Amino acid sequence: PARRAMTEDRAVSLAPNCILVRRDGSQVGIEDSAAPIHDRQGRMVGAVIIFRDVRFSHAMVDRMLYLARHDLLTGQPNRFALDEQFDLARRTARRHGWKIGVLFIDIDRFKSVNDRFGHQIGDELLVLVARCLAGCLRETDTLCRYGGDEFVVLLGHIRQAGDAAKVARKLQSCLADADLLPAHALSLSVSIGVSVYPDDGADLGSLLQKADGSMFEGKKDSPLDPVLLPGAP
Repeated sequence: PARRAMTEDRAVSLAPNCILVRRDGSQVGIEDSAAPIHDRQGRMVGAVIIFRDVRFSHAMVDRMLYLARHDLLTGQPNRFALDEQFDLARRTARRHGWKIGVLFIDIDRFKSVNDRFGHQIGDELLVLVARCLAGCLRETDTLCRYGGDEFVVLLGHIRQAGDAAKVARKLQSCLADADLLPAHALSLSVSIGVSVYPDDGADLGSLLQKADGSMFEGKKDSPLDPVLLPGAP
């Protein structure tokens, strides 16, 4: 490869699935490439060969695929993964005659947490909320961090529209009872809007818009729980 790189004056790669044999006889799968080396006057003076352990290449690909579909802070699926999961759930729902529930979740007065304690505590709270929500769901459900302090839950298959409302009340109860940051004496509540496929829409965008509107109306019509308990620092 070095001779070829100098002859053709360009970077070249070897065929895939090459093996590097170490001095101790062990073998490592590698990717490699060779490139010509030029001096300051542009004259070719040699070539360099670079070997890369394919295990690290595979790990990097896996990591990139994970980051493309997950929120970096909470580790939960992101919007891209939510789109994929909805398409899969919709095909299954059509085949079996099921419904799909969409819950749009917003943490009440989350801004006051950031203002009072700083963004580091706010980020910690988001991670704990995500963990608490995920612990209340089935393996067939999907929890997505939609953005900021907003989460979306996709209930993969439900029998009737009222099932989604039951799950919403369960999530609110779980978070209200959870002592997420005891050192800061926080009282937490969330507002949840609900929509159901196919009753409220045939695509994810319509369902999210419906659930978001429902959540906003509920937040507007009912008083928000205080975030800070009396006597909190």
